[in-house]
Amino acid sequence: MPQVANPHKKFQFSIFIFGMNPFLAQKVTLPDREVAATPHGEGNHTIKTGGMIELGNLIVEKLMTASIPDKLLMGWIQVVQNEFTGGGAPPDIYKKAIQIQHLSNNGSTVLQTYNYLGVWPTKINGIELDRVSSDNTIQSIEFSVDKEAVV
Repeated sequence: MPQVANPHKKFQFSIFIFGMNPFLAQKVTLPDREVAATPHGEGNHTIKTGGMIELGNLIVEKLMTASIPDKLLMGWIQVVQNEFTGGGAPPDIYKKAIQIQHLSNNGSTVLQTYNYLGVWPTKINGIELDRVSSDNTIQSIEFSVDKEAVV
């Protein structure tokens, strides 16, 4: 039975949002990929063929820090839709590309690269404050994804 000599670790990754400075994240959940099963009639029974592809949301959980990326992300979601102006920018303005790199144990060699296109923030989850907890404050951001770019 073959054994994995050097398994890949989950904690080695970096995130790049094109047009923004890189920032650190605590956890990243890559989008699920689902192909719809479309039923068709075939005589007296149905068969299924592949239909449309749907990608789930990209979820990034980050340590809460008072830094420039926090303000950029809030500004980005307000470009999509702004409750004060009653509208938002066209999609070609607010959609960006994101690259996530899975790194080896040395922290610099790239094992796998995930590229996503048409990415924009759909939800910035609030943080939970608790007077009797010493946990880190974590904020999560959900991004809608149009396509996964295969390089």
